[in-house]
Amino acid sequence: MVEAPRAAPRIPSRPGTGGLAVVSGFGQARSGEFQAFFGRHGLPAARVHSLEGWGALILAAREEDLIRIS
Repeated sequence: MVEAPRAAPRIPSRPGTGGLAVVSGFGQARSGEFQAFFGRHGLPAARVHSLEGWGALILAAREEDLIRIS
């Protein structure tokens, strides 16, 4: 299980209307753990990206925001 990322307390509990949050700079192999962690805190991953072994998540709290960037 992933521990709270150092910056997690600074991420608002919910982005504002139409808002998204980006979490990046973790090893791609841990992407699922980060998705689960933020999903449990109401920020499901709208998109998952990786490049050269590094991962990034785009998070959105509202379903309509997930649909908007799909």
